[in-house]
Amino acid sequence: MNELLSLFHGASYAYDQGPQRQDLSCFLDDVLQINCQLLTHIVLEELGLELPKYLRSLELYKRSCSKKIWVAKISEVTCTTVGDIYLFGEKPIKNIQDPSIKCLHLAVCVDLEPVQLIHAHRWQKNGRFTKKHQAVNVWSLADFCESKRYNTLVGIRRVIQ
Repeated sequence: MNELLSLFHGASYAYDQGPQRQDLSCFLDDVLQINCQLLTHIVLEELGLELPKYLRSLELYKRSCSKKIWVAKISEVTCTTVGDIYLFGEKPIKNIQDPSIKCLHLAVCVDLEPVQLIHAHRWQKNGRFTKKHQAVNVWSLADFCESKRYNTLVGIRRVIQ
């Protein structure tokens, strides 16, 4: 896990640096600019799992599929495994038209005992902005519960190839 986290040392949060912009433009003054969606794609790639670039929080929530991949719904945290994608929000999603679906926060399970999730975030647990160059961290589920922005687990998805 520490090896994986070290890949993102000094990264800054940039909302517009999603998986479809994964090129040299995600570096500004040699600093990685990243959001939770791009981080999810990179982490899964490091774990040997391929995720099509068009799959973002909305598509993952809807359990999208393609010819290469199926994103399965995991019903309980106790069934989780390394590489599972956790979707968090400020409140439960009421229906598929809920506009907050596009604002879901993604994190990837990197350890099981206890469950630890790596994520790129704009907001600290206390609701303040994340400090520059400290956007990627590993949190426990308890950390997410304490967070003002990411306190509701909306779903868990698993990449099946």
